[in-house]
Amino acid sequence: MAPSECGSSIFFPLDVFTPVEGMSRSRFFHCALAVILIHVIGCSVVAGKTFEDLLTELRSYEEPPKYDPPPKYEDPPKYDHYQHYDKYEKYEKKDKYNYCYNGPYKSCAEEPTKISGPYQLQPFPHDKPIGAYCEQKLHGGGWLVIQSRFDGSEDFFRNFTDYKKGFGKLTGEFWYGLEKIFKLTAFRNTQLLIELKNFKGKYKYAKYDEFEIGSEVESYALKKLGAYCGTAGDGLRYNHLQLFKTLDHNGNKKNKNKKYERNCAVERLGAWWYKDCSFSNLNGLYGNKIGPKYMTWYPFSDSDEGLAFSRMMIRGY
Repeated sequence: MAPSECGSSIFFPLDVFTPVEGMSRSRFFHCALAVILIHVIGCSVVAGKTFEDLLTELRSYEEPPKYDPPPKYEDPPKYDHYQHYDKYEKYEKKDKYNYCYNGPYKSCAEEPTKISGPYQLQPFPHDKPIGAYCEQKLHGGGWLVIQSRFDGSEDFFRNFTDYKKGFGKLTGEFWYGLEKIFKLTAFRNTQLLIELKNFKGKYKYAKYDEFEIGSEVESYALKKLGAYCGTAGDGLRYNHLQLFKTLDHNGNKKNKNKKYERNCAVERLGAWWYKDCSFSNLNGLYGNKIGPKYMTWYPFSDSDEGLAFSRMMIRGY
């Protein structure tokens, strides 16, 4: 049944949508679709057009696809030089601090990126790799940090075993370990660099062109100390050849009167190559105070001013 008038309201009896006997489903569908087209887009548009034309035109009335906005822009991740980037797992190493390092390298000087941070070093081919923090920017780079203090978070008033093995975290405050320092300085020429800063932010440094300590049998004595240069003053010369002393280890050294010497580590609440308990005490108490028990370097300000920052580093040559 056709509508009575184009453009006016159109009513289709239900029998229009009833299949005629013998009509295929496909044919019925096409007829019904044509009726709907007439109702939707008008007689003038439908006249003289094939079914395929009408079907194509009907599709043009379909809703456009929903707009999917592009993914939100995110800043690329910042480069973290602590992140291991080698794709081969066999080169991944972890130390007791559970940090992941790059390497191993023979020394900090051979680390190729020249970015300061923790790495795996293997100074001796038959020894296991060890974790180390390398300073690669200041004073020419290639420095291995053996002591770091900057906020007082780590307790440095410790026993001999702790100082022998080392303690703290390489990315925080730490002491590297006397046994490792001995091995690194005993078999090659080594420089020592000490960086210091007070609580007012004033920075100074002391550099020695030779540095070596003895073995455990020698109580890790300060065996060799070369020429000094820098701005902090020669605060370690007075301690040359002294034994390393801790709260429980005084080296069993006797004075001329055959009496055991006083333990400066107990008096100064630290651990160091003490001589008469004076002149420098970089492992003493941390604090913005005046007194020989604090982290001091007397020539820094000609006083026992407690320092805010101390870092000791060695470099082979």
